[in-house]
Amino acid sequence: MPIRNKLPRLYGAIVLIFTSESFCSSVLEVLPGNIGRVEHADFVEIVYREVDNVFSWEIDDLLTRLFSECNIELLCDLIAHYGVKVLVDISFHHHSIFPALVFEGSNMQIIHKLQADISIDPY
Repeated sequence: MPIRNKLPRLYGAIVLIFTSESFCSSVLEVLPGNIGRVEHADFVEIVYREVDNVFSWEIDDLLTRLFSECNIELLCDLIAHYGVKVLVDISFHHHSIFPALVFEGSNMQIIHKLQADISIDPY
């Protein structure tokens, strides 16, 4: 069996959470790309970026790839001007082999800079 099949398969997304529909509409005008949107009773979630099928022993590898695809300064501007809340959503299929839940150096600095919440779901 190839080692790739034994490694945990990781998924990650940057989710923006809005409590105002008007702010959400304004932000959608400046965000590039094809963005997923989920409406709830009192807030709206926008998937800003996501990566899937990262095979690794460390969550940090997933975060490095995810953050490299993001405009961190744009996110900071959205937080400052629209009160956007940022969620770093992480899930993984572990096949009874769990990755290291390590957030190191620059990835942790980005999480702090974005004042992001973190959600981790193992499957």
